[in-house]
Amino acid sequence: DSTFVRANGVDFLVVTSKMWERKIPINGTLVNPAAYDSISTYADLIRVFEPSKDHPGPIIKVYRVRRLNTTVSDDGQRGQINRAGDGQSKE
Repeated sequence: DSTFVRANGVDFLVVTSKMWERKIPINGTLVNPAAYDSISTYADLIRVFEPSKDHPGPIIKVYRVRRLNTTVSDDGQRGQINRAGDGQSKE
């Protein structure tokens, strides 16, 4: 999850369709791992490698993890803004 990724200083995530398409048993039902569904909430997709006739294999996605910086506003309230500086405050 994003807490683990950020706490361990991970800058990039590389995932393959072999991993996000695999099923894992949860409560007796096979489901896709939920961790892959949330990656786009804390990382930006920067590259997708699609298989081709010359380069077969899984789809590979490379994400850059958004870093959060703590900021203090004029009224003393603490918040977070991502390092990319998109201006979206995170409370």
